[in-house]
This record gives sequence, structure tokens and C-alpha cells, in this order.
Amino acid sequence: MLLGLLAIVLGCSPNSPQKTAADDTPLEFKLPFPTGTNYSVLQGNQSPPTHFGLHVYAYDFDMPERSVVTAAATGRVVEVTDQSTVGGYDPKFVWATNMIVLDHGDARFSIYGHLQQLSATVKPGDVVVAGQALALSGRTGMVTQPHLHFEVVDRLLQSIGICFVDFGGGLRGPRAAEFCESGPVPARMKRFRGDSNLPRDVFARNGIRLLSDLPGYSFRDGDEVHVVGQVEGVAARVCFQIFPRPGGERLAAYYGDVRKDGRFDFTFTLAKPTATWELNPSAYAFNVVRVNEGVPLSPATSTFLCIYPRADASATH
Repeated sequence: MLLGLLAIVLGCSPNSPQKTAADDTPLEFKLPFPTGTNYSVLQGNQSPPTHFGLHVYAYDFDMPERSVVTAAATGRVVEVTDQSTVGGYDPKFVWATNMIVLDHGDARFSIYGHLQQLSATVKPGDVVVAGQALALSGRTGMVTQPHLHFEVVDRLLQSIGICFVDFGGGLRGPRAAEFCESGPVPARMKRFRGDSNLPRDVFARNGIRLLSDLPGYSFRDGDEVHVVGQVEGVAARVCFQIFPRPGGERLAAYYGDVRKDGRFDFTFTLAKPTATWELNPSAYAFNVVRVNEGVPLSPATSTFLCIYPRADASATH
């Protein structure tokens, strides 16, 4: 169980393992704990009470508090939240989850949740290799007991079916109550594939198709952001808008005009909102929507972003 806005099968999904646009070799994952250790699966894919919808391909591993959590694949750290000290089986704890997010390229991200407070050994911008220690397991957020929540998601936070190279011959994922032993890290998994860009169709449900590259997850305060795209239907303007991560009133909005052919092309300087989420002052949600007279034309699909101070984010993209 993890965030109410984030996402496990008895095996692998039909489109797994994933491939990147820049590399046609499969994107592989290993179990997210040290070689030689083993833990059972508390909750598997497509299983109650919480692994449905966005979380359908998630795993909960039965790890005691302060067990070492490792990177399931090589990637860049794009988010670290480890300030929370509270947890329990109540929706009020959903946003009290400590977590780490890694970018593996091609808009594929692994999430490690319910971590111990102040246990992260990595920071945003770091490139970590598969098998490297990230933090310690805990019981923060919405939990009934200590465990590690693990999933791989796309840029709309929809979980993706994966297999683990050290389990079942790499042909399936573990089922609930199965014990999983973490094997050695294959040398082929230690190469970093590069940072993600935001998929061009990430806001298609909002009637927006991007035609320019935007960072896949991390921005810097003061970045000059150039947004080019195409609107489906009729709209006078488009709006790049930022919200608090747990929800609430819009914190910032940047507008661009739409031409008669439906194209838009605008540039703005991104300023980190002064309002923050106390558990991670760099974390927000955002979307791009069509606007007429200041009113969005459709329900807005949103996703997450982090905005880091320039001095702290030289390596994030």
C-alpha cells in the first residue's frame, strides 16, 4: 500500500519487460533487497485490499523495520521523501509515506515506499546502480505493519507488470506468501540508460499533445521552460498549472495562446511556489490543460514533478 495517487499480477503483463526508445534491450529489474537476503510477499499483483487500479502491479514485501532496501535497476534518483515519523491503517496517513523514486529512462520509474525516517542514503540527482542501498524499510504512511511497497510506474503513475531476474527464472513475478531470495546483480544491469523526457501523450486525456521535450520528473527553480504542442478541439489558451502534492488550490499557472490551427508555443520561467508540502518541500503535482476564459475545458489528468533549488539540482537533468 502506498500513496492514494500511485499502483501486481500473478506473472508478467503482456508488454513486459519494458524497452526504452533509445535502447531496444529489455529494461530488467531485480528484487529490491540485498543479494542473499529473502523476504515473503505480503500482497501481490491484483490482490486485496489495495493492489488494484493504479497499483495493480505493485508488491508488498514483508520486511522488518530497518531492513536494507536496494535499487531494483540502475537509474537516477528523482525524489526522496524521508521526514515522516507516523503511520497506520487510516487514509489520514496516505500522505505520510516516506519514499524514494528512481528514473530508469523512457518514463519508467521505480517507487520504494513506507521507508524509515531519515534513512535515505541517496539524494536527488544521484545515479545509483542496481543493487545499491537506498534506505531502510519502515512503517510510515498507510500501513498495517512494517513492509516495503515496491512498484514500477509510468508517467501517469500507473503501475507496470514486471518480472525479476532473480526470481522464477526471470519469467514471472512472485505470488502472495511466496519467499523470494535476491540473487547477484547481472553486469548488464549496471549501465545507466539516461534520463526520461515527459511522454508526448501524457496529457492526451486533457486534449493536449506535447510536441517538445520536457524533463520527465525533475525541474530546477528558475528553469526556462519551452512548451510546444497541439490542442484537440477548440481552445483559446493552454495552461501549465502546479498544485500541492496532497491536493488543494492551484499554486502557479503559466499560459500560452492557441493558434487557429490548434498549435501552441510558449516559454516561461519556472518559479518554485512558496507554498510547500512539509514532508518534501520540492514535491508538487502538475498538468497542462486547455482553457477558455480561464476555465479548464475538461477534467485534468495530472502527474507529479519535483522543483529543486538550482544549487541542489545540477545533476537532475
